[in-house]
Amino acid sequence: MIKKNKLALDINSLGRFSMSNWSNGKISVGEIRDSKKGNADWIKVKEFGLKNIMNFLNKIPPIKRKQMTLHDVGCNDGFLTEKFASLKFKKVLGSEPRSSTILRGKKIRKILKIKSKSKYFCKTIEGIGRDFHTDIVVSSGVLHHTEDVVNNFKKLLKISKKIL
Repeated sequence: MIKKNKLALDINSLGRFSMSNWSNGKISVGEIRDSKKGNADWIKVKEFGLKNIMNFLNKIPPIKRKQMTLHDVGCNDGFLTEKFASLKFKKVLGSEPRSSTILRGKKIRKILKIKSKSKYFCKTIEGIGRDFHTDIVVSSGVLHHTEDVVNNFKKLLKISKKIL
């Protein structure tokens, strides 16, 4: 009982998981909102996006993926980033401007004993340098949160070597 209470306290101390539904097969952590009350169910929206992006990435032959790099720009807590990494790219990066959000993802993976397959960096789109250029850039649900959508889109085009 104490172990379960400590787990609940550890998870709750990380804050709300309104954009992710982490699971290690035994425990799931996330927030489902009631769309009938007019609230968006962001987990369902994210699952829809994830399904479509994964379907697209799965069309790349595994032998090619092993030679390619992927960068998830605006990765939030790394939920999608880790899903992309499961496709066994050569390297997967996640960048997020809020270090607290990256830390929350790191902590939930540790609590749930999920081994991270990606490297994370605290970066804004504007702050992404040459070191972060990759074959594929994914930026899901990010641009509308930025002040300069057009220039940030151009930056994403610039850092993606093959696919945006």
